[in-house]
Amino acid sequence: MIALRICTVLLPLLAFVPAQGVGTPAPDAELQGALRRLAEDSAPDELRATLRFLDEKAGVAHARLVPQLLLFKEASRSTREGMVFGAVVDQLRIPEADVVAGLVPLFEGADAARRASLGGVLSEYEDRSIDRGADFDGYRPFLGGELPVGLVRYLYETDADAALLTLTRSRALERAELR
Repeated sequence: MIALRICTVLLPLLAFVPAQGVGTPAPDAELQGALRRLAEDSAPDELRATLRFLDEKAGVAHARLVPQLLLFKEASRSTREGMVFGAVVDQLRIPEADVVAGLVPLFEGADAARRASLGGVLSEYEDRSIDRGADFDGYRPFLGGELPVGLVRYLYETDADAALLTLTRSRALERAELR
């Protein structure tokens, strides 16, 4: 019963509310150049220096670097360039929460290609299983206040049952509010 009420509230929201976006982040020439250097064959000392540079320029909670990693991945023309995203996340030990926080705002106003790209990267953090749908708990911090429409659309497109469960848990409404 509760799930039905939540669905009747959320589905119209998804259908009629236009995505309000932050838009596409502009490529940062300085960071994009450093990422390109990582993709090239370089000496180990040069690679370490480039990683240090990226770490210094990453911003608070890697907020400046993570969107640039996605832009670089989307523009990649080789397997090696495509692997830079994962290599940087691994080498700089960027926490899962920072990656998710850096990418979730990009869903707002995103076109189909961007949503697919974001979904491909974020699926690594969703602990999906055939036996029990996706685990969207990593998105709960973004669902407690005003709902980000782009993220909610993505969750429902990926796994509607898991999306409903996550939204219900993140909203934690009192019984009186549900009536």
